[in-house]
Amino acid sequence: MSDTILLAIHPKYWELIKTGKKVFEFRRIVPKNAVNRIVFYVTAPICKIVGYANVKSVLVASPTKLWARVKHGAGISKVFFNDYFRSRPEAYAFELNSVYRFLSPLQLLDVRKGGVPPQSFSYLSQCEAVKLFKKRTILETSQSSIFLGGIHGVGKSSLCEKIFIPFGYECFTASQLIKTSGGTLRKDKAVENLDQNQALLVSRVRYQQKKSFRFLLDGHFVLKDINSQLQKIPLEVFRCLKLTKLILLTDNEQDIAQRLTKRDGQRWEVGFLQDFQNCEREHAHFISEELGIPLLVCDIHNSLNKIKKFLYNENIYT
Repeated sequence: MSDTILLAIHPKYWELIKTGKKVFEFRRIVPKNAVNRIVFYVTAPICKIVGYANVKSVLVASPTKLWARVKHGAGISKVFFNDYFRSRPEAYAFELNSVYRFLSPLQLLDVRKGGVPPQSFSYLSQCEAVKLFKKRTILETSQSSIFLGGIHGVGKSSLCEKIFIPFGYECFTASQLIKTSGGTLRKDKAVENLDQNQALLVSRVRYQQKKSFRFLLDGHFVLKDINSQLQKIPLEVFRCLKLTKLILLTDNEQDIAQRLTKRDGQRWEVGFLQDFQNCEREHAHFISEELGIPLLVCDIHNSLNKIKKFLYNENIYT
């Protein structure tokens, strides 16, 4: 028995999977054995095996909790989702990673005897899987590495929970990765060893990007040093991070100051936060223009629709 299953899906869902708009494939039941690949058989009028996806994980939760976790990358409406899992205590979702398309779609008979499509899913034998993956394929979805910037207290962590994780992104903070690599950070957010910490960050990010097809780094374009001076992160650091998109999150500085006091017990001057945020915006535009990386600047309070369009390469002004 292989670690590959065959699923039958509607043509419109295959199109959404190819474009990355559908990151989760839902099922009422899932295989007992581990699944690392899903081969897609597209139903009428196509009736062919069209491609496959690597499986990052299998999510299990109540329908309500699962929808909250995956809604932005679901590719289906909440009404459809609720109807599909009606009266079910548990809902299941395959979290898809990289997606591949066969250059020439295959008949079921090319892969298995009988040519009968699965009702829910069926395992491919080792022989069938080997035969299938010898066929020429093309990578359909591109890796996404996003940098989410913004000053302390602007709401980046909250945004990751509400938007990016439900889009299927694996989110990391720069401070988290620096600490993991042995770097030092101060409680007052001031940075002492900027060059050393950024070198550690770049190394850890490149390692993590190899494991995460949808990767997000929560960090800063500008940092405060121990003398309360604003230090721009060097251009070369962003070049080495191999990013595909930049997002700068903003908010009213008075709201940020109140949030920081409540969260950390530290008082920040509103005027300093204004300078901090302006410097972030200026440097974000510089990085974007110098490296040719798309940049979205958005307010925390109206970010959802703009970010969705930005991720899908749609015009955010429509």
